[in-house]
Amino acid sequence: MKSELIQIIKSKDFNDLISDINEIILDSILDDGLAKDIPIFSIFFKGKNLLNTIQDKLFIKKLFTFLKELEQTSAEDRKKETEKIDNDPSYKTKVGEKLLFIINESDDCEKAKYIGKLYKEFINKNLNYNDFIRSVNCINKTNIIDLNYFINENSIKNILENFHGNYIHTGLIAQEYYDPSEKTYKTGIPAFEKSKISYKQSYIGDKIRYFLNDKLHRIL
Repeated sequence: MKSELIQIIKSKDFNDLISDINEIILDSILDDGLAKDIPIFSIFFKGKNLLNTIQDKLFIKKLFTFLKELEQTSAEDRKKETEKIDNDPSYKTKVGEKLLFIINESDDCEKAKYIGKLYKEFINKNLNYNDFIRSVNCINKTNIIDLNYFINENSIKNILENFHGNYIHTGLIAQEYYDPSEKTYKTGIPAFEKSKISYKQSYIGDKIRYFLNDKLHRIL
């Protein structure tokens, strides 16, 4: 299936394959078991029935949601950026295989949509491949409620001060420890401050908010 996914992504007919289908139509197609009759999905199915379980249907829906975000990218850029990674010996996993693993790991369609948006930024050369992978890892570590809040809350200060506990193990925020004894050691002047922990938005957290918060993206 990994080669079929790359075949679709690199196809010059990608926009034609994806443009006539929306989420409502897709739900109907999946319920009726007709996915293999739709051109974009027939490439995957090739006569096989891959919709035996609810999990199968969810995977196809997540895959479609991901691909839909690439609709406005050019075939040339999709092909060029994908092949650049596939031809780089430092990456042991081909893009198609990695994307299938990533999409399968995402636990709902909203995350698949976010991942599609970030892959679009990679294709458009706004996000490098390593940071794309790092961003996806953070997304898949965060539950969707907290993820949506992190992306859409305009005040990062509010998140850091009041909700940091929800994000400390996600990679979206970073923890900083201040020890006043270090200041005393360097200056010889006794410090009467208390040790404290502070939080800041991580490098990848900044990327995710920048690319996925539409209001913030427009402002910047």
